[in-house]
Amino acid sequence: MKNRLIKNYLLYPRFQVRLIFYFLLVTGTNIFLFFLANQYFFNVFRQKGKELGIPANHIFYSFISKLETEMDLIFVGVSAFGVMIVILLGLLLSHRVAGPLYRFSTDLKGMAKSGKLAKVRFREKDYMMDIEEDFNAVVDINLSR
Repeated sequence: MKNRLIKNYLLYPRFQVRLIFYFLLVTGTNIFLFFLANQYFFNVFRQKGKELGIPANHIFYSFISKLETEMDLIFVGVSAFGVMIVILLGLLLSHRVAGPLYRFSTDLKGMAKSGKLAKVRFREKDYMMDIEEDFNAVVDINLSR
């Protein structure tokens, strides 16, 4: 069932996988930049400790290291969750684009095979509904002749 679900959602795999890759690239870049910002934040604390003359073996530095470790763990968890959400939303959104194109292509092939012009129907929540409306307007004009 899992393969069937993926097959049903990956109608144009090349387009959809590439789109999801771009979403992940943007997400990965953001994750990396936030990670660098987090590192910078804790390094500023360590630097302030040195400027204040706090000795290297002071509890302040172990406290900062403990907080940094906890923040890194939280960061990894939130990032992993975010990546999963991006993949799922990327799959869903790309399916809403690829679905109408797949349906339109299939309908056109059927019309070419039968030699008859017919209206097309997309799913209610699909994107590019204007293609359905425009094509059906052309069909209406041609059928009324």
